[in-house]
Amino acid sequence: MEPTELRERLHRIAESSAPPAQDPAELTAAVVSRHHAERRRQVALATLAAVLVAIVVGVPLLRTTQHPTPAGPTHASAVYTPPTRGDLSRDLLFVERVRRLPWTTGGAGDAVLEPPLASRHVVFASNVPGARWALVAGANPAVLPPDDGVDPADLDAIRSVAIAWFTGPSDATAEEMRLYGAPRLVLADQPTALSDSATGVVVVVGAPDDHIEVSGPVYVDTDGRQTRDYVRQFAPQGAAVVRGTPLPASIDRVSKYRVIRGSTVISGRADAYPNPDFTPPDVALSQLRPAAGPAPGDAVLNVAVDEVLSRSGRLTWELSFTVLWTGDLPTRDGGSARFGLLAAQFIKGGLYVLGGVAGNAGSGVVAAACGSETRPAGTPVDQQVFVLRCDSNSGQGPDWTNSLIVVAPPGTASAQVLDEHGEAVGRYPLTDGVAVVPLPADLSTVEVLDSDGTVVYDRAPMGHAPLGD
Repeated sequence: MEPTELRERLHRIAESSAPPAQDPAELTAAVVSRHHAERRRQVALATLAAVLVAIVVGVPLLRTTQHPTPAGPTHASAVYTPPTRGDLSRDLLFVERVRRLPWTTGGAGDAVLEPPLASRHVVFASNVPGARWALVAGANPAVLPPDDGVDPADLDAIRSVAIAWFTGPSDATAEEMRLYGAPRLVLADQPTALSDSATGVVVVVGAPDDHIEVSGPVYVDTDGRQTRDYVRQFAPQGAAVVRGTPLPASIDRVSKYRVIRGSTVISGRADAYPNPDFTPPDVALSQLRPAAGPAPGDAVLNVAVDEVLSRSGRLTWELSFTVLWTGDLPTRDGGSARFGLLAAQFIKGGLYVLGGVAGNAGSGVVAAACGSETRPAGTPVDQQVFVLRCDSNSGQGPDWTNSLIVVAPPGTASAQVLDEHGEAVGRYPLTDGVAVVPLPADLSTVEVLDSDGTVVYDRAPMGHAPLGD
């Protein structure tokens, strides 16, 4: 499998984990309607129409909870308004030229979301390890008519703000800075963050008086629970640059932040984009059973390893990987797809298990998850039972497969499927502890039996328990 093909697949997986897009016409109609209503209610702010809009593709999930002890200011403002923050804020020429950079790349897929120049403000500009990063904000052009003028100082009064990140090499001139990712909309009082798996850098931008905490690696402890620790960061004027450890993964899916603002905590995940220069690391994979013959879909194991590394934030030596089984599932078109079941053991911790399937689609290989879960430490993996359903109707796989997979200890004889009432709806022989069969209609639980017909294990199908979520 060529590294370029793997990068393309991983990029597709990253895109598939983004929140769903909102129809641009509906978004524009909603914000314009609210804009006109606000103008009627607030004449004094006629040029600063306030509109609450939905966040578009690429926005990390933000959740607001109540913090038990006030730890900062009680008001929320000035996240995207002057002054510019960061160690390049005093380079006025650089900042001004970055403010004027175009928000498009010239490609056919460019989204038109470029605020009026007069409304734009460089929120943050700084040197980070190996690069320069800048965050620019402006009035949402979908909200304000062309004749509405907005001063950058008033951006926090317009509750929908357009933002864009620009990055460049160390000591880059403004002209060498390039649009990173895609411009998007945010609520004016919400923080934003960006991370880079190649360098381990995370930048979080909040309001000037915010307290910022950032969490890195996730751990599965001995009782199977996922844990992560948040660490308070040095954040002058509400902007934190966190210098972490480069990840051996194609993308950073682990970095999360908490912004403490008075009695409110706003949490979210950093924006992340696939590393275009990523090369899969050398990872030792123990085989519990003999490997299946070579197939294009064998890349499913590379994708599974990358998923574990990108979501746990752990280095390769902190995990041990065991391939529990690889084999082929029938596809609806009469072909086959390669399935892989991978277990990742955390040092002095528990187990994370991920099952996925990969098959040919067009000119490339596409991978999809069929289930994942955490398990406590203690029982060797060759003595455990793993049950997965791989189909689209249950949300546990792609639409081109429809299989039940049972992986049980070698020596077990058969698997019996029970419905929700505990009634048997099917019984299947196990070969080396494995069965792949068409998905029964009323699957609830699977019992594993020995040669005497005695039930020795029972297990419900895996759900989805992504690391770090």
